[in-house]
Amino acid sequence: MSSITVAIAGGTGNLGYKIVQALLSDQLRPRFRELVVLARNESEKTASLASKGATIRLYSEGNLKSALEGVNVLINTVGATGHHFKEQLLRALPQSSVKLYFPSEFGVDHYVHDFAHDEWDAKKNHIRLAEELIPEIRVCRVFPGLFLEDSVGPWFGFHTKLNKYEAVGSPDEPTSYTSMHDVGRALAALAVLPPGEVPEKVHLAGGTKSVAEIARIMEQASEDQKPIEVTTLDLHPYKANLLANPEPMPEKYLRFLMGEGLINHTAVGEMFDKGIRMIAWGKDLVSTALGKAASFEVSIVWAATILVLPLLENVQKAKDMNDSGFIYVTGTLKYYLALEPELQKSHGSCSQELIEAAEESIIALYKAILSFQLRSALRFNRRKLKNKLRDAVDYDGWETMLQSVKDAEKLFAERWRPLQRTASEDYLRQLKEETVANLEVTNSIMLEISTEFQNHTKSTREMAATLQRLESRALSLEEQEHLQVLRPQNASQDLSYESAKERTEDRVPGTCKWLLEEEKYQDWLRKAHGLLMVSADPGCGKSVLAKHLIDERLLEDANDATICYFFFKEDDQDRLCLALCALLHQLLSQKPSLIKRHLAHEHAKNGNSLQNNTTILWRILEASLRDSDTGPVIIVLDGLDECRQADFQVLARSVNHLLAVEKHSHATTRWLFTTRPYQSITNMIVASCIRVYGEEKSTTIRQEVKIVIQHRVRDPKLQRIIPQRLLSRLEERLLSVENPTYLWAALTFRFVETSHFKKTIKGLEDAIENLPRSINDAYSKILSRTDETLQPLIRKAFTIVLGAAVPLTIAEMNVAMNLDEGVNNLNNLDMEDEQTFKRSLRQITGLFIITHNDRVYFLHQTVGGGE
Repeated sequence: MSSITVAIAGGTGNLGYKIVQALLSDQLRPRFRELVVLARNESEKTASLASKGATIRLYSEGNLKSALEGVNVLINTVGATGHHFKEQLLRALPQSSVKLYFPSEFGVDHYVHDFAHDEWDAKKNHIRLAEELIPEIRVCRVFPGLFLEDSVGPWFGFHTKLNKYEAVGSPDEPTSYTSMHDVGRALAALAVLPPGEVPEKVHLAGGTKSVAEIARIMEQASEDQKPIEVTTLDLHPYKANLLANPEPMPEKYLRFLMGEGLINHTAVGEMFDKGIRMIAWGKDLVSTALGKAASFEVSIVWAATILVLPLLENVQKAKDMNDSGFIYVTGTLKYYLALEPELQKSHGSCSQELIEAAEESIIALYKAILSFQLRSALRFNRRKLKNKLRDAVDYDGWETMLQSVKDAEKLFAERWRPLQRTASEDYLRQLKEETVANLEVTNSIMLEISTEFQNHTKSTREMAATLQRLESRALSLEEQEHLQVLRPQNASQDLSYESAKERTEDRVPGTCKWLLEEEKYQDWLRKAHGLLMVSADPGCGKSVLAKHLIDERLLEDANDATICYFFFKEDDQDRLCLALCALLHQLLSQKPSLIKRHLAHEHAKNGNSLQNNTTILWRILEASLRDSDTGPVIIVLDGLDECRQADFQVLARSVNHLLAVEKHSHATTRWLFTTRPYQSITNMIVASCIRVYGEEKSTTIRQEVKIVIQHRVRDPKLQRIIPQRLLSRLEERLLSVENPTYLWAALTFRFVETSHFKKTIKGLEDAIENLPRSINDAYSKILSRTDETLQPLIRKAFTIVLGAAVPLTIAEMNVAMNLDEGVNNLNNLDMEDEQTFKRSLRQITGLFIITHNDRVYFLHQTVGGGE
């Protein structure tokens, strides 16, 4: 059992209760030492959860510290009306043992739109407060889109009873829906990871459908197959009217976000005609159910039928369904739904108690059958992940659930036997024959549906990456010990390869095409092995490109390859041994069979000194890449120009040798390097490689910088500073600058965001006249408007950061800034607390100095070099 203790705040609410139930399942509960539910009062729900193994802790705002005692992971599911309590909870975290915090997001990603709303603004404020109060605690925001359980209703324009659906914008725009139970599963997968490996933002997509697609599904499933009329409202007037006349509830805002495609977390897959056939065959299940009075089982049958199509769309093999018993369960449902009305006609002489007991048994049977179907839909939707990972999400005990269906059948038969005397034997025989025939039809359909989806979505990629990290967590203690030697041992420095990548900005859509649409890139992808060398001038977004390739594009373009990476960063990530350790850690975590063959012996022989032995590390990497079990590998090294010169020479010689040998072998490793176009770098790689000269694509890069400018102008943060009527003028002037670079754009927007000018046309024009025209001009202008009284402090801060051998922690920077001549005792320093100092440093140094993972950096590492 894991040593992790998880607490859920709001665990008796609608979402929280379902998440707790998921975490308490037999498959997920063993992952945690203790599952704590924080509740204000005892209730039937707390009693139920306690009976299933949860620990109930009653809390008030005055005892939050004790309520959180021993908790490692906190999941906050407190609803929209509990913002005050959320803040109190957040303020209690710095004194707790919590290392990973999931704030109460669990909805749409409200960072993608540009308007204010009280509920979403409160969530943004909560995150800003978290950044200030708990910088040492990992915060992961989870966005599942719309909840599957309560989104297909009139409040979103789905008037099923009236056969009318109304979309805001295009009815073909897809929207992602995720069940609350699946949110619980995702949180379970994330909670067991080391906090540093948990992404800061996760998008989930249980299923993605447009209004038009849902209408087609409902038409096929309805009793009379009447067409559903799909109408549209013009998106822009609808949005403008709502923004001009705000409403407190978010539903209407969500409708135009659906129309804008901003709740689409996944690519929509093709629909199979055979899946439609399955729906057409199954429609009489609903017809039979609707012949009864409205009841719980009718609604659940309807929900199950809606989910049949997503189930069929995502299935990989018909054999999987046969093995899981899906066909048996589907046929069973049809049989009993058809049988029930006949039985109801014949029990007039039976006692009411017997009738009620019999009705309870068939309801229990329906629940067992439909629980099986719904979980099947969820399971097979996840089969888009690699086969080796599917057991990690296979939390349902299929054999147990199938047995539950059969047990419920047995109980039903016993209780209904006295009521069957007048039922026609011929009718029962006919039902059995139809059921067998329908099972054969179903089986035939299933066997034909074997096409696997190729459109891996961003949310699926995020979950795949998470599951790959989970796989490494499942290694033996010995294997984990061997892998640990590849991690930096200095706890006071964050030298992880993940941190270096996460410091890099995300790609703006429409950029990086100067490489992604380059034919040479496609040629490199088609090769089994080889090197792609990408060079570009400073400030042209090479690291942003590398991050996009690693996190997204290569997962699509080369989804069979293991991707390993390292970002060289001047001062703290510039050593080759760090790069080799990072590459090996990633490769061996995903290919654990290589640990014993290539790492274990060297670790036992050299101990922890192995992590600084470049020669041995390269030998292990080379042997691992040649191992027949490794398969295709892509290695991305970003910023070769920031690697120490002596180390780069070793790297160049090693890569040249390896590529020369691979030329005459069946190698499966592809390398991708990015660098500035320095001949001292590019001339060192003498092996045959594909070169992409970004410095020759200045026109394309300039156009992409303009896309970034257009994107930043629409940033809600900037729109809160500058009125909408002035932004178009600002955009026009920024786009007129010749030879812009990404770095210039970043500096310019920081200049605008921190400038104080009158919010009029003339005030804007005056500010525009002072906008920097180049990188050097940006630095000069920012410095020139600094308060003269702060100049000595700024010079001191710059000197300290420039002179530091490695990036300093905030605490170290605090001490350094307060040291003066004659001070011989640190206890005599007049220092602010760290959080206050951090804010002061940011205010004093303006744009130049930033903090990341508790360390102090220049905004751009070339400040010292004048670029």
